[in-house]
Amino acid sequence: MALKSGGSSTRTSPGRPDLGPQISGTCFNGAVDITAEQVLARELSAVNRLFRRAAADAGEPGMASVLEELELVLIEIANGPAKLSADEFATLRQRIDTGGLLFKVKVLTAQMRAKEQDTARELAGLKS
Repeated sequence: MALKSGGSSTRTSPGRPDLGPQISGTCFNGAVDITAEQVLARELSAVNRLFRRAAADAGEPGMASVLEELELVLIEIANGPAKLSADEFATLRQRIDTGGLLFKVKVLTAQMRAKEQDTARELAGLKS
């Protein structure tokens, strides 16, 4: 899935992608070609698997659950057909939107950023 940011920037902070992605695909004669998105989905699913396992090991079941849900969608995209009809494409996007997956990922991202900021403040206080 080609990542398209909801804003003008493709990064929210150094080294961090904007987690507001949307499946975009390339449309040809009514069919949507998601070949490039499949390659990206394969790569993301491998990285996501590592994060999911780390979350489970760290005792973060909520995060692990969302990452597992994301992994299943990424695997489905990666292993599905490279060309989808416009209806199939719309159904896939709707299923992702209906499940609130992107919303869940955004909430987790916000929670992680808040934890990072708290940790940074605590470390800064220790150094003083």
